[in-house]
Amino acid sequence: MYCINHTSIRPYLCSVSVFILFILTSMQGLAKSEYTEIHYPNSESQYDIRVKYPLELLALALSKSSSPYKLIKSDEATTQSRALKLLHDEGGLDVVWTMTNLEREKDFLPVRIPILKGLIGWRVLIIKEQNQPLFDNINNLKQLKKLVAGQGLDWPDTDILKSNGLVVETSTNYDRLFEMLQKGRFEYFPRSITEVWLELSQRPEQQLAAEKKLLLYYPTAMYYFVKKDNNKLANDIQQGLEEAIEDGSFDTLFYTYNQVLIDKSKLSERTIITLTNPQLSKDTPLDNTVLWFSLPREQIPDTPLNQGLGYLH
Repeated sequence: MYCINHTSIRPYLCSVSVFILFILTSMQGLAKSEYTEIHYPNSESQYDIRVKYPLELLALALSKSSSPYKLIKSDEATTQSRALKLLHDEGGLDVVWTMTNLEREKDFLPVRIPILKGLIGWRVLIIKEQNQPLFDNINNLKQLKKLVAGQGLDWPDTDILKSNGLVVETSTNYDRLFEMLQKGRFEYFPRSITEVWLELSQRPEQQLAAEKKLLLYYPTAMYYFVKKDNNKLANDIQQGLEEAIEDGSFDTLFYTYNQVLIDKSKLSERTIITLTNPQLSKDTPLDNTVLWFSLPREQIPDTPLNQGLGYLH
């Protein structure tokens, strides 16, 4: 089971375990020649449990295919850049889920269904608990530019923040970023609302907190990526996800994992600072509203900064 001892986020981790155990083990009785092995990346940190939802969604999609697949985790802890290298140059991986950008869509074959419904671009700031006063009077991008953000060196988010004029300190190590924040190397660490609460609950000794009033938003998507020539796998994932959307199982899984985190983020109480994303492909299916999470118009905070946010409907 995916349970940990943090009651506020337990619904995120404990609700949907049986299905993925079934899909990962149901092929064990078949001869190897009867199924296709699909190797996916291991987490890059012992604390990093972000793999659970994408893996379960992938298993759901592949369960709808007429072709039998067996999902196999890589042996080594894998950063984003390392996982993409294994997918591209060295082999060893067949699928990676990660945030998209123009380079990744050029090098790999994306399945253009945003598996987090765009929530990867809805960002709450992790800060040092005592530093909330630094943010109390920040209401726009110009004011935020006076502070320094932290991000992963190989993350597309870093380019997005920099292209909007924000100062960014980087690291190649996921866990190290939290240590750098604690030591004052930067003032805030923007994290998706699907990530922030889990990450804070895992590090109580670092005295970090979610900033209380701001939300960064930029349009982006997390996709499944496969090798450029693996059209069979891409099509099976695509069709499986489309069937899951149609029969409701996609949304059931998505909200089972994420509703408690959405609620905890109190989006309607936050000032939204919108960033542009120059790395977003023109092929991104932004017009298909079924694929995206949106904040109802009546829940958008009534501030001048938030007026005209057409993507929130």
